[in-house]
Amino acid sequence: MALQHFLTLQDLPAADLETIIRRAIDLKAQPQPASSLTGKTLGLIFEKAST
Repeated sequence: MALQHFLTLQDLPAADLETIIRRAIDLKAQPQPASSLTGKTLGLIFEKAST
């Protein structure tokens, strides 16, 4: 899956969403350290302040 920017899940093709969900299930099933994010930067943006 190539790098893709989107603002809503509607911007994501169904096949890509399924790939992401399957990958998440696989990662949860194997709680050992994964190297898929090694050397990458991850950012989270929150719309509202936490309480």
